[in-house]
Amino acid sequence: MIEKDKREINILLDKITDYSSNIISQTDFYYEIVKIMLEITNSNSIELLINEGSKLSRTYISSYSKNAYNFEVYPDYSHNFEQSSNNKYNNLYSFYKDNPKQKFAKKFTFKSLTNGILIIYDLNEEFYNLFTNHRIIFSGERLSNFSLLISPLSSGNLEIGLLGITSIQSKLFSTNNIALLEEIISKISSAIVFQKNHSKLIANSKQLSFFHKFTQLICQNKLNIEELFKSLIELLPQAMQYPEITSIRIVLNGKSYTSKYYQNSSQRLVSYLIIKNEKKGFIEIIYSRLKPECDFGPFLKEEKELIDTLSKQIAQLVEFQESENERKILQDEIRHADRLNVVGQLAAGIAHELNEPLGSILGFAQLTKKSQGLPENISKDIDKIIKSALFARDIIRKLLSFSKEMPPQLKEVNLNKIVLEGLYFLESRCQKNSIELIRNLKNDLPHILADEFQINQVLINLVVNAIQAMPNGGKLTISTDNSVDYVYLIVEDTGIGMSEEIRKKIFLPFFSTKSINEGTGLGLTVCYGIISSHNGTINVESTLGKGSRFEIKIPIYSDSKVKI
Repeated sequence: MIEKDKREINILLDKITDYSSNIISQTDFYYEIVKIMLEITNSNSIELLINEGSKLSRTYISSYSKNAYNFEVYPDYSHNFEQSSNNKYNNLYSFYKDNPKQKFAKKFTFKSLTNGILIIYDLNEEFYNLFTNHRIIFSGERLSNFSLLISPLSSGNLEIGLLGITSIQSKLFSTNNIALLEEIISKISSAIVFQKNHSKLIANSKQLSFFHKFTQLICQNKLNIEELFKSLIELLPQAMQYPEITSIRIVLNGKSYTSKYYQNSSQRLVSYLIIKNEKKGFIEIIYSRLKPECDFGPFLKEEKELIDTLSKQIAQLVEFQESENERKILQDEIRHADRLNVVGQLAAGIAHELNEPLGSILGFAQLTKKSQGLPENISKDIDKIIKSALFARDIIRKLLSFSKEMPPQLKEVNLNKIVLEGLYFLESRCQKNSIELIRNLKNDLPHILADEFQINQVLINLVVNAIQAMPNGGKLTISTDNSVDYVYLIVEDTGIGMSEEIRKKIFLPFFSTKSINEGTGLGLTVCYGIISSHNGTINVESTLGKGSRFEIKIPIYSDSKVKI
């Protein structure tokens, strides 16, 4: 059986040892083992069965088969150890495990050695009939009168697998060959254990290197998730066993980030991004070429652990960023509210200081106007004084309204009724400016406790602003809605929009983007004051060139909640 001398055998075994410490895949390593064993033993086929945790890998090579090399992985092989109910075996493992019972000792010649090697001479048709699927062992070959040797592979108490050797020569295995074969199998077992440990070490090293670089990416991008993902899809393939064929796709909140040459494949590894107990996306690793099965498809257990750990860390980063963004928004809102409060107090003080002298000016001007025999030019000047004083008084009223010095006259009202009445006077203006007015009012809207005049003032102000923001026409949508506790008024236009910088300033007194003669810069300031006095809020969204959306939220009147 073994025709090579010891020196030649050692050279071949050294190759196996070298392969075990090289960075090659496990399947390639198994292939080198069966190929070298076929050369050493001068046999006709070699079968290598390896325990892969919950799976059984099978590497087969034959000198007389058309399919000279084959690699397969069987899931959950432990269930196939026992003999099946019809007295047939599912695989070589189950047959070997059952043989010590000597069930078939009378039918075949057995030679069981102390080290567990099993030899069967003169195999025939009856032997084939013991197996449910003879291809599992012999890849379809049905030769008569040949020999089979099965040897366990182990290292200490660790059971690694089995090695099967077949020859078309009957009674080929001699005692001398067996002694040498034991030594060879021992070295192969050690090489397999070393290769597995070496592979795990390399995988762990890749993981450590990857997470070190990942941490650097986080620091460099300063929680910029988009930039982090773009860098990550370039970095992650380096941590896989086949980086040259690895593609990455990361999906978060419907947005996808993919490798340059990404393409779909059946061999994929997915880990979901769970954020606040919801699936918000996933990380997907894909092999562009089919690879042999391992722990999770073609992927190693260590690679599965890596992607699961990565998805958890990314989920934590995203959750932290969302919380940080919410904190910043809340902080900005608090600062803005404090700022408006200070401005409101200042405005109220100024308004009170100006109100008395302005009243005197207006009163004396009106009395003077009633005097008989005034020259025409003086009468016109007095008219200008009265007009300017009335304009100034209107500004003071708006300042007082903003600073909540003029409390609203609250009563139970229906927001839809206020909207319909207010739009009645504005519809013709919309038509004149080529603006399509859309009413989207919810039926059975709960009532609110509000000052009808002030809410109407807010509506008119927002609608007029929207009309002015659409000089070339557009679409103006007025909507009402409600939740459990609030009623909503939404004014949305398709106008010029505004920048984020301007959006942050629109409620400040006297801030305006209009020309001096077109506005006082107090319209939205007054709206803010009115809605605040109604315990409500105004939220503004705007995009330059696309339009703006104002959403007003006012609490539902408690006695009307039953109408929802």
